[in-house]
Amino acid sequence: MEKGKKVWESLGATDAYFAVYSVEKYLDSNLDESAKHDFFDSGREHVVKLWQDFEKFFGFVPKPKKVLDFGCGVGRLLLALAERTELAVGVDISESMLQEAEKQSKERGIENVDLMETSELLNSQLSFDMIHSFVVIQHIDPSEGMKIIQRLVEMLDEDGIGMLHITFHDPMPTVKKIKHQVTGKLGSLRPIVNRIRGRNTIPWIPIYTYNMDSVLELLRSLGCYNISIKFTDHGVVGAMIFLQKSGTVDYS
Repeated sequence: MEKGKKVWESLGATDAYFAVYSVEKYLDSNLDESAKHDFFDSGREHVVKLWQDFEKFFGFVPKPKKVLDFGCGVGRLLLALAERTELAVGVDISESMLQEAEKQSKERGIENVDLMETSELLNSQLSFDMIHSFVVIQHIDPSEGMKIIQRLVEMLDEDGIGMLHITFHDPMPTVKKIKHQVTGKLGSLRPIVNRIRGRNTIPWIPIYTYNMDSVLELLRSLGCYNISIKFTDHGVVGAMIFLQKSGTVDYS
């Protein structure tokens, strides 16, 4: 995960809000109090819809006591989740992101938030009755991402619920995919190349797709037999996988 850590630490230090929600008004050069207000409001709207979907799919309103937000960034969704639980734990690979999330929680007087770095969580014995990750796993190479999905579900309590968002289809033409990969390999040369070409220096963010069959089989093997899917399209087609860990199969 070291390569990914460098990418996200760089983004967290320079364009944290844009890296979380890639809309131009959230670029560091454009970010003002109005844009920041909209940013966190969008997180609250996401969580409202999330609760509605849980009720629609599972037939009950979630009342979690301990929620994990994996890839919390600066806290866009974490702070909204904290309003609905006793403890919200935010996890991110970027220390800069975590510092900003801590700052925002303090400014808003939100005290039921814990923050930790990704490796600290994965090596812990923590457990949760709800796990959540949205537009995050798509930025992790599947060779690492599948292990993370497994670890997150292992941390979920019996009868616990969760929503994990993955991407599984990229409609981008092959030529553009190759250009995107090349851009990613430029590293620190990207800003220089963009200036030479007269382009705006918009941060490069890696995106990966997952094998849906492999993800669903992994979830089944971990006891998640109650699953519903809501498709998404952010330029890359994905799925919000709503799951409940039951440990037993219901054939009724």
